[in-house]
Amino acid sequence: LWAIATAVVIPLTIYRQAYSFSVGYGFSVMAMGLCMFQVFGGGPLPMAAIFYGLRLGTFLMVRNITIKEKAEANKSRDKLPRLKRIPFATNISLFYAFLVTPILYALRSAKKNPIVKAGTAVAWMGALLEAIADHQKFWAKRGNTDGNKFVGPTGLTYQISRHPNYLGEILFYFGLFMAGAPSFGKSAIAWVCSFLGFFGIFTLMTNSTKRLEKAQAEKYGGQEKYDDWIAQVKYPLFPFISG
Repeated sequence: LWAIATAVVIPLTIYRQAYSFSVGYGFSVMAMGLCMFQVFGGGPLPMAAIFYGLRLGTFLMVRNITIKEKAEANKSRDKLPRLKRIPFATNISLFYAFLVTPILYALRSAKKNPIVKAGTAVAWMGALLEAIADHQKFWAKRGNTDGNKFVGPTGLTYQISRHPNYLGEILFYFGLFMAGAPSFGKSAIAWVCSFLGFFGIFTLMTNSTKRLEKAQAEKYGGQEKYDDWIAQVKYPLFPFISG
């Protein structure tokens, strides 16, 4: 898995350093899912990874191409010489491999377990939630020339949580972990790698939520539309857990 992720992430990181965290992330998950789908003969779990990675990688690529500010921001992050980006890309690829490790163990054992089915369902639910939330935000902000004006989104998935895209990402990887756990057995490698992957993405998403909450409050606080939405949707990330 690490080799597959590295083969995707390194070329994209050489082209644009910021792609290691965005486009390279999405397409590496897709590539690992596709390889497992081919090797193990398909199934809804690797299909979830293919859908998740392809959708995310394509979305981020289109956003970077169509939004001038995003393209300029990514270009400004090209700090390292191209060859010196390779070790960094290799290391981040290992984290991406950890994220999908549960799929590998679930497919190897092929256990007929209700927990596997439940985890697969949670993963798909998370992938779809993030997809809808990302596209809601993209279309709400598209064409807005005033970066200091709050334009939403405030409906649909943004009534569940103020950051449903982050919630969807956590649910996706929690579902993968849940689906793979019955197959880990006594394998320390399986438990450690899978836990590090999920703990890492959980920490990233919760910290990103805190940073974005603070930034939005400073930028949009006092605007009627923003204040009404904050009063209505009290959950920054997880439903029923107030910030």
